[in-house]
Amino acid sequence: MNQLFTPSPRQRSTIPNEIAREIQRNIANGDLKGGDKLPSVDAMATDLKVSRASVREALHGLEALGLIEIQHGRGSFVTHEADRRLSTARWVEEQQYQLLELCELRLAVETAAARLAATKASEAEIDAIEEANNRFRDSVGGSDERVRWDTEFHFRIFDAAKNRLLRASLEMSLEYLTEARRRMPILEAAGGTTSQHDAVVQAIRARDPEAATQAMRVHLKHVEQGLGINTP
Repeated sequence: MNQLFTPSPRQRSTIPNEIAREIQRNIANGDLKGGDKLPSVDAMATDLKVSRASVREALHGLEALGLIEIQHGRGSFVTHEADRRLSTARWVEEQQYQLLELCELRLAVETAAARLAATKASEAEIDAIEEANNRFRDSVGGSDERVRWDTEFHFRIFDAAKNRLLRASLEMSLEYLTEARRRMPILEAAGGTTSQHDAVVQAIRARDPEAATQAMRVHLKHVEQGLGINTP
C-alpha cells in the first residue's frame, strides 16, 4: 500500500480517521480488493510514523463499517462487500438532500396510512399486509424479491387505508424509493426491519391507530438511521 500521509502535530486527533480514509480510497480505486490482506499493525505504524493504537482504532472503525474483517492471529482482510458498501455510501452522500425529502414525505404519509389502516382495513386486507411481510421475511437481503415484498408490504397498507391521495403522493417517488430500498441492506449494521414490520401488522390487526402510527414511525426512523438522515 502506498504511504498514506505525514501527519502534522495539529492533525494528531484525526490520525485514525486519516488512516481509515486512505484505506477506503485504496479500496475505491481498486488498489485493495476483496480478500486482500492489509499490512500488519506494526508495519503500518512504522511506515506512517504513528502509534499502533491509532492504526488499531482505524481498523476497528473500518470493521464496524463492514469494509474489513479482523481475524485474530491472521491479520486484517478487505471484505468482498467493501466496494459495494463504499459505492452505496458515496451514493447516499451525494443524495442527502433528496433522501431527506423522501424521508420527510414517508414520515408524513406512511404514518397516516398506518393510522387509517388500523381503523378502516378489512380482515382480508390485514391478511394481505401480513402475507407481504411474511414474503419479505423469507426473501434474501438485498435481492430484487426482498425489495419487491418490502414495497408490497407498504403499499398494501395504503390499500387498507383507502385514501388514494396518500398513496399517490408516495407513488410519485416510487422509482427513487426502490433504489434506496435496494441499498438499505448494505448500510444496515443491524437488522430489525422485519420485527418493525411485525409491530405495524400487530397494531393494525389490533385496530389500534395510535400504536400503528408509532410502530410505523419507529420503522421509518430506523430507515433514516441507516441512510444517515435525521428528520424532525
